[in-house]
Amino acid sequence: MPQDKKVIWKLILVVTVVAVVVLLLKMYDSLNTQPTAIRPTHVKEWYQGGTLHKSTASQWKRAEYRNRLATTADWVSGTMRQKGYTPRSMDEVKEKAKELLICVEEAIDDPRITDQQMTEVVAICIILMGW
Repeated sequence: MPQDKKVIWKLILVVTVVAVVVLLLKMYDSLNTQPTAIRPTHVKEWYQGGTLHKSTASQWKRAEYRNRLATTADWVSGTMRQKGYTPRSMDEVKEKAKELLICVEEAIDDPRITDQQMTEVVAICIILMGW
């Protein structure tokens, strides 16, 4: 019987991770629905210009900090929106983005981790962080 419980918990974890990954991908797609004429042509703010939403760990590791932070901010904003929470300020989003960024980068710190999809890593971090 204890073995059955372990299998059930593993299945629940896998389903949860898959659901969060799907949610993150949907959020990413919704962020890119603006016509290009409306999109800013230059990046000014710290949260603009994230391009790593569908990256692998090796792509993430090679990217500039600014790009990693902006991408993480997109995931944080999307997670907040999905939970019906409106941040008080972009400073609040930045604080949460930095927390998520730390979790993500610690998770892929091993040089052997290269092909891992970042959406999966983010999903696991969001679950572990209790968001």
